[in-house]
Amino acid sequence: IQEETNDKPHHSNNQKSSNTTTSRNHCPNCLTRLHHLPTNTILTEENRSTYIANGKMYNEIARLCQEYAQELMQTEGDLEWITICEDTSKGEPIRALVDRTHHLVLAHKDSKEEEEESNGGGVRKNKATLLIVTGKGKVRAGIFSRQHLFTSGLEPSTALPLIREAKQRNMNIAIVDPNARGDREGMNTFERSIHSLFVESPKDEKGDLYILAHSAAGGQLVRYLLDQSHHFLPRIRAIAFTDSTHNIQWTKKIPNLQDMLQSSSCMYVRSLKDHHEEEECGVGTEVKVEKEPHWVHRFGGIRTLWGGTKEHSLINWMARDHIWEHFDNHHNCHSEENTCMVENKEEVGVVEHCQKPTFLWDGSSLNEKQSATLECDTNEKKICKTNQDEGEEENAKQSPKSPQDMVDHPPFKKSHCRMVGVVTL
Repeated sequence: IQEETNDKPHHSNNQKSSNTTTSRNHCPNCLTRLHHLPTNTILTEENRSTYIANGKMYNEIARLCQEYAQELMQTEGDLEWITICEDTSKGEPIRALVDRTHHLVLAHKDSKEEEEESNGGGVRKNKATLLIVTGKGKVRAGIFSRQHLFTSGLEPSTALPLIREAKQRNMNIAIVDPNARGDREGMNTFERSIHSLFVESPKDEKGDLYILAHSAAGGQLVRYLLDQSHHFLPRIRAIAFTDSTHNIQWTKKIPNLQDMLQSSSCMYVRSLKDHHEEEECGVGTEVKVEKEPHWVHRFGGIRTLWGGTKEHSLINWMARDHIWEHFDNHHNCHSEENTCMVENKEEVGVVEHCQKPTFLWDGSSLNEKQSATLECDTNEKKICKTNQDEGEEENAKQSPKSPQDMVDHPPFKKSHCRMVGVVTL
């Protein structure tokens, strides 16, 4: 374990290994590095080929490193492997890592074990789930880069930091493996995985979804939603696309999907190109997309941030704080109760807890005689007033006219309630 205190992976050739076993849970910026034991040398981009030759040796050590990383993710996330398709005539079995209270895990246990798991693992009903999907290539579930697993560290190149954050928020976790049967079968593998994990799930496993879609996974997700948006889209509360390959033009015939991909529920994190200056495009800096018509044509009006790195595979690590800030804006929940507090109770009335911390919009606008209907955990509908007195011209100008206006409107901004309709007062 090599302790680091900055976000950038270490690249010194002769750094000595630490003999300590510092708990990574309490050191968010520590990196677990690969060492050449005979010389006690940390592997870096510069010396990697000296110790790991390209070809068979590279692939075999990559396999071992990925398996070790997955074991760590499985342990820290309290996850288990489940098999989605065992037909070996079509390639490797399709598997996924999920929390041990998932219905596909419990289905393979006897009734006594199932009861113990359900009681010991916490109530799964209505809990939010973090879904992590990696890009294409030879990386497997939860791994963003084999090369950086060798040379930059386990944390920057895997989903382990995301898993730790999700556990702190009492979220369920699902990590699919779209590359189980190679690139050509990636889309089919993705579809089968999502269908088994979420579409076929019991009614009491319909909690909100928060999705990290990296690279090709963004294209796979949007393509899946083109056909399955009617039952899958309502569960999605927030998506973080990182260097995604999707295209907003695919959604021309599905307005609600197109609107959602450009709404505040979605965020795009973009890596730097060679001509970009890192000083001007620091991590978390808003991209001025209006100056790039080709970008707007492909991705629409989605909020876009710079990832702070030119390394495509390190973007999830570099932008991790901003990714979780985005998710937390839609999931301000207690880690134990998984319910959402209304911070400005005086403005929105007596609503205490709301299970759906995201605004839904029915396409209409509000005027001074209208307000939003909120659906809360008591299944009662309460009125959240627009803080507008009839006839006051200035307040009338502030009435929300669009989904983004609604999100930004002061009485609603901190309520974190699910808007299910508009009523006339």
